[in-house]
Amino acid sequence: MATAKQRPRPARRAPTSPVEETPVIGGRFLAAALIVGAMAFIPFAPLPNSWFERPSEKPTSTAADWKVGGSAVVRISVVTGDFNTLACVSDQEVDGAHCGFRGETEIWPSAPGAPLDDNKKNVIQPYWTFPDNQMIMVAGLWAEPHVAMRLHQEPPAAVPAKKLARFVARCTLRFVGQLPASKIRWGLGQQWSAGAASVVARPDSCEIEKGE
Repeated sequence: MATAKQRPRPARRAPTSPVEETPVIGGRFLAAALIVGAMAFIPFAPLPNSWFERPSEKPTSTAADWKVGGSAVVRISVVTGDFNTLACVSDQEVDGAHCGFRGETEIWPSAPGAPLDDNKKNVIQPYWTFPDNQMIMVAGLWAEPHVAMRLHQEPPAAVPAKKLARFVARCTLRFVGQLPASKIRWGLGQQWSAGAASVVARPDSCEIEKGE
């Protein structure tokens, strides 16, 4: 009995190895490779100062630069509690500004028609600069918008004095006149101390720079 012819099986092909794709180097990997390569060739080369400097930043001044009619960038160290505690005594006005007290126990009276609260726009107060601790007399610091906002965010009446955060106001100050020798107080209830004649400044603009 005849049988059906079997179909020949196709010959098996030898297995081929997978084709490896060449990786493409780019993006962040390429940038990192270039930096590492550069460091390998120049391991001790200093990085350029321009990478870290802020070109628009003005250098701060010293007391020698504080001249009536001029201006300077000054960093002032404060806490919001200073709004109520820092004060001076003098019966003299400078550019429409005055100390908080006319005498040791006499508060300078408000001008007729003056607002009840203007953030002491025309009140002169003593401050310390940062980090060199030079005393400076400034009128209306708390009325400057950025400093006023900080006072609004951290009102001293709502926070214990020891918990108030110290910060630095970096201000462009305009020097408007000379205050004769006055008396100065750095805290409520403290004794008045003698202060020398000093130039008085008004802030044109300020930035809240950082905490100390």
